[in-house]
Amino acid sequence: MNRTRIGSWMMGIAAAVLLVGATSARAQVSIRDVWVEQEGLSFHGVYWNHGKQKTIIYIPGYGNPGSTGDSIFHREIFANYAVLSIDPLNQGLSDHATRTDLVGLMNKVILAFMKQEGIHKAYLAGHSVGALQVLAFQKAHPNRVLNKVVLLDDGQISLGEVPSIQFLPDNAFGLPAGPYSVIDLETLFFDPVSSGMTYDEYITGLTAYTYFDVTETWPAVRKALLITRDFSLPTIPLSLGVDTSAADSAFEQAAMAFESNVRHGRWVELSGSTHNMWREPASADAAAAHIASFLCP
Repeated sequence: MNRTRIGSWMMGIAAAVLLVGATSARAQVSIRDVWVEQEGLSFHGVYWNHGKQKTIIYIPGYGNPGSTGDSIFHREIFANYAVLSIDPLNQGLSDHATRTDLVGLMNKVILAFMKQEGIHKAYLAGHSVGALQVLAFQKAHPNRVLNKVVLLDDGQISLGEVPSIQFLPDNAFGLPAGPYSVIDLETLFFDPVSSGMTYDEYITGLTAYTYFDVTETWPAVRKALLITRDFSLPTIPLSLGVDTSAADSAFEQAAMAFESNVRHGRWVELSGSTHNMWREPASADAAAAHIASFLCP
């Protein structure tokens, strides 16, 4: 079994520690911007290679635009598919609002894009909390989803179940020693510039995903490919005075549980990959190859 370990999106810390710039070869095909209105808000998407018989709908991780999936999906091996990448609320070019019902709202947005663009059914793919969102959509609208879903890291666990991260005395971040939850850390390290959100937008949205019970969606999954980071790599190096072992183990155990409990669920752990695998050329290449093979009839 292959496996992958994530530099988690849970904090800006991991981005600072694990940042890797990357671009990937992209097929030269038609691209157009698309927009839908939902509950007085405008949502943006990019339709790549539109007009194909089958479509992949991609939802990015929290705080990221839909274009983060381009390095994986905008390439020649997906030339037989259209790819619709959506900017969620408060992300990319979509409108901003503080909403506690984010999961339900985004289900409506995805459906609105499908109706507007004449997509009866689609393959779903999501990264991080985007993976939680596509699972939520599949449960809410099973008749609009083709029978395969792709989850790129973290879609297998409800964030409220992640154990605290332990900051040791004299850690490199200057925080008092002790346990910190996902919400604690996101609150402490919130950056309006990198996230593009206000504090209230960011924390309210993150809280909505934190308390979303992803296991309730598992019975609706038909076939799933879970691609995760390399779990042999700590989210934050212990040398920085932070012990992430309990949280990292929880993500790995959740991946095992997903593969065991989801019928036709397959788990691939990408060696050497971190959470933001789309930033890493080798990881993006490997993820694309696995996805193309999985979607192939």
